[in-house]
Amino acid sequence: MLRSHSRFWWLMAVLIPAAGVALTVPPASSGADEESRERQISELQKQIRDLSKKLDELKAAPSVAPKTVSEGSIPSDWIKALTWRSIGPANMGGRITAISVFETDTSTYWVATASGGLVKTINNGISFDHQFDHEATVSVGDVCVAPSDKDIVWVGTGEGNPRNSVSYGDGVYKSTNGGKTWKNMGLKKSYQTGRIVIHPKNPNIVYVGALGRCYGPNDERGLFKTTNGGQTWEKILYTDDKTGVVDVRMSPDDPETLLVAMFDRQRDEFDDFLGEPPPPEGIERYDPIRKYGKSAGIYKTTDGGKTFHKLTKGLPTVAMGRIGL
Repeated sequence: MLRSHSRFWWLMAVLIPAAGVALTVPPASSGADEESRERQISELQKQIRDLSKKLDELKAAPSVAPKTVSEGSIPSDWIKALTWRSIGPANMGGRITAISVFETDTSTYWVATASGGLVKTINNGISFDHQFDHEATVSVGDVCVAPSDKDIVWVGTGEGNPRNSVSYGDGVYKSTNGGKTWKNMGLKKSYQTGRIVIHPKNPNIVYVGALGRCYGPNDERGLFKTTNGGQTWEKILYTDDKTGVVDVRMSPDDPETLLVAMFDRQRDEFDDFLGEPPPPEGIERYDPIRKYGKSAGIYKTTDGGKTFHKLTKGLPTVAMGRIGL
């Protein structure tokens, strides 16, 4: 009986902490008779059975693994409390200066910005890839993809908007792999680019409208043409060192026929007409110091740039400003 009682108390020491159950031992009065002893044994055996049942239930219950967070991740409860916002780039991309669509596959096009570089999409704008991020400037005046080959893309640097925050460029660039890599093809002192057009069937024939330096005169402005993919350039339209090309359009029926818009403008160190005297007629408060000129206007060629004549019939006879075609 003593050995049996020793095993019993050892079992109680193990089961009670594990089960979290209080075990009450009825007190035995001295001189208790046999009936009282049997009753105590019966009650203890009942408690042992209850504890054994509880132990079996604990063993059978599925274990619940503690929630763990893998290294480098955020707990899901934290994420539910967060709201997301764009954190960059912090500098603005600026004005959208040009869009060029490959018309055989209109899901492919390029978007140029005044001070944020160039992006390309091949899925109709669902996603964009940044291009032109490793060149000398991210100011783009125009972008043009060759109608006959989507891998040939031209970029004219320096936006054509004569703003007080205008950025200048360093010429024209060409890509032959859809914009993955670029090569500077010259006209580095054209500063601002108005427009680029490419022959619909011969991608080696390219016209570049150079607007020229925004803050003063320079000669590398006007309309330039290459017939060998940019190896050499010919200045085919030039009026003076203050007037450049702001827009060019090629006839869809005849690539030898082009319209060219010439623009005479200059910014200075102030670029405003505040106070007295008031601005001259036709001038806004924050206009360039000059935005009209006698050489400005629309010029036309029907022989691929060999000859030009200024259009006047039906057009204003005053000094013209910026013209869009």
